[in-house]
Amino acid sequence: MGSKWASGIGKWAALGLVGLVLAGCGSGGGSGSNAAAPVTTVQLSGIVVDGPVVSAAVEVRDAEGALLAVTTTDGSARYAVEVAIEDAVFPLTVSVTGGTNLVTGGPPAVELASFVSTPLPEVTANVTMLSTLAVGVAEQMPNGLTISNLGAANKTLRDTLSFGLDAAAFDQLTIVPVTDDRLAGILKASETLAEMLRRTTSELMITGEVASAVDVLEALQADLVDGTLDGIGAPAADARVTGVSVLVTAQVMLEAITNALQVNGVDANGLLNTALQQVLSVPD
Repeated sequence: MGSKWASGIGKWAALGLVGLVLAGCGSGGGSGSNAAAPVTTVQLSGIVVDGPVVSAAVEVRDAEGALLAVTTTDGSARYAVEVAIEDAVFPLTVSVTGGTNLVTGGPPAVELASFVSTPLPEVTANVTMLSTLAVGVAEQMPNGLTISNLGAANKTLRDTLSFGLDAAAFDQLTIVPVTDDRLAGILKASETLAEMLRRTTSELMITGEVASAVDVLEALQADLVDGTLDGIGAPAADARVTGVSVLVTAQVMLEAITNALQVNGVDANGLLNTALQQVLSVPD
């Protein structure tokens, strides 16, 4: 995904990253030939939240970019795939494109992404705006998308841009199945981040400083490479983008804390509640 949240760009301290690789073909028979590498079947699942994103395309790839599985999110914004794997080639990445955000009624502004780490029989990889941000930050660090970099990116986000999630909730965000009682908080945090992105993009497009939300995300992830949101970091960092995003973040967080969040100029409370009830009404 290379630094691409949209063509590729949202966790947290207790990261989950899976390294997996497509099952290779066993070597031919005959005495003295090497035995085929053992193959494990992993059940990988999660929920996709900008707002809840239904009917989205989900791709699972290994660390070398090999495509392992393709599926779509269902009416509850969840996905599940079976992945055949050999030895650890990780982190595994999950990318999500298209679909419908049940809060805004349109597709997510950027391609969403997540990651997993433990090669267990059952693995969770929830895909949110925050996991997307973490993947993008790690990709711009030296050596790119490694488990170590994902851990550092996750910690940076937990400490600086958690969008209302406390440390415990942040640590569980990506790697723990989302239960009904946790969904509302995750939905609100992710949509608040998405609204920050939308407003920042709109402000900067007026002056021609960015062309899309992708430009904003790439600048922010580059900025966070050094662990702080300060306008410097990797080459794509932009002090102007950071400055506007900091101001907008304060605005949307104040709205979220006072239950007055606006999404695309509309009161988000009703939209969030409607989306939540739609997801919860879908049978398991």
